[in-house]
Amino acid sequence: MRSGLFDYLAHPDLYMNAFDEMTPLAKEIEENIVKEAIKNNIILEINGQGVKNGHQISHKYPDIEFWKLVGQNKKVKVTIGADIHDCKDFFRKDIINRLLFIKKASNIRLKRKIELF
Repeated sequence: MRSGLFDYLAHPDLYMNAFDEMTPLAKEIEENIVKEAIKNNIILEINGQGVKNGHQISHKYPDIEFWKLVGQNKKVKVTIGADIHDCKDFFRKDIINRLLFIKKASNIRLKRKIELF
């Protein structure tokens, strides 16, 4: 994030796949990601690719606790992405619903209104 080469960070909560639970080290990583994103004006992406057919396929991704921390800080910029690799997945309701749940549960504010249907 410090290089100045990037505008946003996709999957910033993916690090949680290395942990079975929130540990002091995981919490430190989480806090550092948020701090560096603010410091370097990097947008963090809530990514829905960890959701398939209504079930979370990845251990903790998207990770609600990470996004709650992000939601507590008004300086963090956030975008929503579905990481679509196949056009037929573009309007998958399970991915959209999970992303909207994370947004609402974490109190994240977006600059634009989301209207999908």
